Amino acid sequence: MQLQTDLEIVTAAGYSRVCLFDLEAIRDYPDPGYVPLLKAYANRDLDITVYVQKVEANQETLDLVWAIGASRVILYEVDLLNLFQAAGVKTDWWSGVAYSYNHLKRPQYLGWPDLRGEQMRQELADWAMQMPPITGGLSLDYIRWNKVGDGRTAGQVTDLVQKIRHNWDAAGQGSLSAAVYPYLGASPNYGGALSVGQAWDEWLDDGLLDWVYPMAYDSEHLGSYIKEWAGYDTSKIVPCLSVINFQSG
Repeated sequence: MQLQTDLEIVTAAGYSRVCLFDLEAIRDYPDPGYVPLLKAYANRDLDITVYVQKVEANQETLDLVWAIGASRVILYEVDLLNLFQAAGVKTDWWSGVAYSYNHLKRPQYLGWPDLRGEQMRQELADWAMQMPPITGGLSLDYIRWNKVGDGRTAGQVTDLVQKIRHNWDAAGQGSLSAAVYPYLGASPNYGGALSVGQAWDEWLDDGLLDWVYPMAYDSEHLGSYIKEWAGYDTSKIVPCLSVINFQSG
């Protein structure tokens, strides 16, 4: 089972938290061994976050989260927020800027916001003040902000993160985290995305982020990713693993 191998690699490297893609895959995957496997790791003090997207806001969904032993969920759908918060599950808001801002009836920004516009950046920063109280925090999906060839710079994104962090703290919200691609050049699709090392230098050391979610779901390169992250504080890195293994081509 590839997921078990990935979990062994990550925990052996000293990581105490992982993120899994995604709850729907765990629910639908034909191998029934995933749920007891994850529960066993949770019982060994592995802190499991699970990405929740195409599921219903019902008791069945909540029961599956408990069965896995997940302590935190990353939400993409707005209507799932109340379900998990009422149950006391730590909640992060994934793709917070790219998706949830659009959910505030701004369809012209569906997809990748134009971060080069000062008005747009300020509106997104102000948007942090409008978020409902979240027990976990906002997760910024950096990959969508810096696609190859779109002309945006890390400095422009950092400016946005600084504004959101300021407003986020002023509003008494929770943690602030970001999805990053493991390292530059790892994928032709995300060659312009931030690496763990860059995130550390630009955001983590300055206190703008509390941790990062590196997208380590291509198991073929997981060992290389682990080496790439050596020397950084493992408590601030939450490797994102795939339930259904994505092999890099």
